Amino acid sequence: MRSLGPTGACIAEGLRADLLLVDGDPTTTISDTLNLRDVWRRGTRTTLSAH
Repeated sequence: MRSLGPTGACIAEGLRADLLLVDGDPTTTISDTLNLRDVWRRGTRTTLSAH
């Protein structure tokens, strides 16, 4: 299980979450938010659409 800070949010098998995985560090380079690698909504992996 991995904690996501003071909010108490966790990533673990069996839990449902909305999660965006990006390539890079958007806390230092905001344009890294454009480098989506995976999206999870309500605990289910979704397909990334080609733009």
